[in-house]
Amino acid sequence: MVAPAVRAPLVIALEVGGTKIASGLVDRKGHVIEEREVASADDSASESDVLDAIDAAVEVLLDDRVAAIGFGILANLE
Repeated sequence: MVAPAVRAPLVIALEVGGTKIASGLVDRKGHVIEEREVASADDSASESDVLDAIDAAVEVLLDDRVAAIGFGILANLE
């Protein structure tokens, strides 16, 4: 038996960077159906502020068609 969520046709992909959080609704063939951007929290932001920004980037695209969410997080290693 396959769980219902696995049959869902779309995923949400997020790129969390220093200036913005880009999110996209992507189908099984890799086509981007919809894209959104929200500003990243600035250097003075709390952990909670950053998590709230990530949550907002997901919430704007989340619906019953989404099977999974993937994150890419860019880190400044300087």
